[in-house]
Amino acid sequence: MHYASEGNIYIDKMAPWQLIKDKKETEARRTLYILLNLCKSLAIVSSPILPQSMQRAWTEQLNLSGSIGRKGIWDEAAKIDIPSDHIIRKPSPLYQRMDEKRLTELREGFSRPPSHKEILGGSEKSR
Repeated sequence: MHYASEGNIYIDKMAPWQLIKDKKETEARRTLYILLNLCKSLAIVSSPILPQSMQRAWTEQLNLSGSIGRKGIWDEAAKIDIPSDHIIRKPSPLYQRMDEKRLTELREGFSRPPSHKEILGGSEKSR
C-alpha cells in the first residue's frame, strides 16, 4: 500500500482545504482531480484482495459504472481519465470501527492454536 501512502503525502503537501481558503480554486480542483484518479487506481489494485469493498467504493462513492472486476480494468489503473466534470457521491466508511474490546477478542482468538476438536470438526477421534 505504498501507493496509498504516497497519496496521503500528496494530500498533506497540497492541502486542498487551504488552497480553497486561499482562493486558489484552480489548484484545489487540480489537486482533488488527481486524488480522485488516485482513489480510482487504489480501488482497482485493491480489488483482488477486497473485492466487495472496492466494488462498493467504485459505485457508491466514486460513482463509477461497471464491475471493478471486469476484463481490462487493470489497464485503467494507471490512467488519469475521469472526466473533469465527474460528480462523486457522498463518502461513507467502508468498514465499521472496532473498539478495543473487539480487537482484544480477535487477537486472543487468532493467537491461540485450534484444539483437536476444532480441527477434526467436533470429534476427538482421528479419521
